[in-house]
Amino acid sequence: MTTFARVPSCLKALHTRNGSTIRYYLQPIAAQAPTICFIPGFRSLAFQSLKSEFLLSLSMKQGYSFLTWDHASQGESTAADASCPSVKLWYEDSLDILDQISSGKLLLVGASMGAWISLLVANRGSASIKDRLLGIVGIGAGINFTEDWLNNEVPVKDPTYLWKRPTQYHASGHYEIPVKMLLDSRECLMLDDEILVPCPVTFVHGRNDADSKLDNVVSFAKKIPTATVQIIEDGDHRLSKDSDLACVEQIIIQMMEANK
Repeated sequence: MTTFARVPSCLKALHTRNGSTIRYYLQPIAAQAPTICFIPGFRSLAFQSLKSEFLLSLSMKQGYSFLTWDHASQGESTAADASCPSVKLWYEDSLDILDQISSGKLLLVGASMGAWISLLVANRGSASIKDRLLGIVGIGAGINFTEDWLNNEVPVKDPTYLWKRPTQYHASGHYEIPVKMLLDSRECLMLDDEILVPCPVTFVHGRNDADSKLDNVVSFAKKIPTATVQIIEDGDHRLSKDSDLACVEQIIIQMMEANK
């Protein structure tokens, strides 16, 4: 596995409209340089992420700026109500960060839930942000995953119920997920037959993704006129092998070159 640049520990803080304290890292290159913005997934920590390190290294190599953060209640960031964040909160916090911290052109790279948030930004965000978007790369995209869990996995739909969802990504073997979080995320569901996004979108997805099914992503991509799907035949959900990241790098560079 290739070693990439580590995200420095000199993090800054932004207080958002919802009372979140978001810890972020910004690596500026030049005022006119486009920014690669990495939006992490559910229960994923930006500052302990191989993808984040890879994207920082790519940004430094290509002369781009780089921005990433931990979502409220995850990692270094806190929420006003730590007991029950939601996709709606994380999306609105993302708008505040992109509006207040970044300037110039943006390329959003979203992992799993981060791809959903990226699309929300592009579809529902302010014109001042939309006009700056060069493209979106969704890695193992988990769009509308909260509703899928509600419909197919959650045994009790009571908002007070704390669901222990089995996972291989936590030492306990499960995530503790308040059902209220899933219900509060419904405002962010993207269910329209056509979803307008003002920039190219590429979903990079593994055929062996057990957490976000390829068929669902292919079907969703058909709703976006600007979207394509790049399938990695031996890829899983994380897509963190050197060959996976090389594919992501090629797509990012192509998007950047197309906008020169």
